[in-house]
Amino acid sequence: MKLSRIHLLAAGCCLPVLLGGCYTVNPTPPKAPRAQDYYRVVTSDFEGKRIAEYISEGPVKITDDGFTFWAVQRAIFEPKAMEFHYPLGRQVTVAASNTVSVPAHKPQWLECLDGDVPGTDAQAAPKKDCPKPRE
Repeated sequence: MKLSRIHLLAAGCCLPVLLGGCYTVNPTPPKAPRAQDYYRVVTSDFEGKRIAEYISEGPVKITDDGFTFWAVQRAIFEPKAMEFHYPLGRQVTVAASNTVSVPAHKPQWLECLDGDVPGTDAQAAPKKDCPKPRE
């Protein structure tokens, strides 16, 4: 059977359109959204005494001024130990003698606030581990 030029032209135009879909298929599945990364940033002096400890939400970036990150919690140790919570986060730049950043878990107070703790709900009573909200 002999094909006419019109048939060959139509096949030549349709074939790339039909096969073009093969090139748009992504061979790797999409990555699942990751939970927010948290890091513990500890600063100390030359003798190794801790000055402050932070929990950062997101990556810790090294800049010309020191380490920059988004803090959700800060603990200081001198003159007396105190802990501060920043539920909305706070931009912090740390320039200390010794600074160490290690992966950490999301603070429990923030999990309770966000409702990430199983058994808690915005309208329901908080779980035993979660403090009661102030009124």
